[in-house]
Amino acid sequence: MLAGSFKSISWKNSVSMKRHCLKLSAVLLCLSFYACKNDSAQEDRKKAQDSILLSNQKDGVQLNDLEGSIGILNIPEMISLCVLDSAPEPLVAIKMSQGFATLEKDLQEIGAERNGPPGLMYHNNDATNFKFECLQPIFTIPVILPKHSKVVTFKAERMLVYNYYGAYTTTYKAYEEIHRLCEANNLFQSGPMREFYPAVALKADSSRKLTQIMVPVTVKGK
Repeated sequence: MLAGSFKSISWKNSVSMKRHCLKLSAVLLCLSFYACKNDSAQEDRKKAQDSILLSNQKDGVQLNDLEGSIGILNIPEMISLCVLDSAPEPLVAIKMSQGFATLEKDLQEIGAERNGPPGLMYHNNDATNFKFECLQPIFTIPVILPKHSKVVTFKAERMLVYNYYGAYTTTYKAYEEIHRLCEANNLFQSGPMREFYPAVALKADSSRKLTQIMVPVTVKGK
């Protein structure tokens, strides 16, 4: 588990992050999980974002598809099929595609039920050996263990949740905004970030796909 300041792994203004987003876009096209959102602007929500005030959730999980920062939520324990891998930057897209294919194969073989969309967990930003984890949340620990992936239970955590609508090639813009929010709210990243790709709806406009980003955070100094 990577722990450190958000600045160290947010890839803010990073050329390597932008190249990674281009490669990730090709991988996600193979998953057939497409997302979109109504194009009408939510001016009130934009104003709330500009105030840089993050709400802290009190009771229950309230994930939604509103654009931008949802707030800091209590994300419950998450059981997932996982494939941990690493690769130099030129091979990342190939390795990710193989990871998702492995998850799909194991999911079918053991008869596990999906509990949400597939995702990725990022463990570093080393272009020479980028470490990542392909994951597919499931409802329960399966009776039959998968042959090619592992069953991992991620602990419940408080996470900053951010919904980014746009092409997968431009998700680095979301991380720049998340970095700004963390700095303004005195937050410290306490573990690996996660990305999920919900199938909210189907639409031809690929520039409005949803990427839901979850970043475990704590207040600096606590």
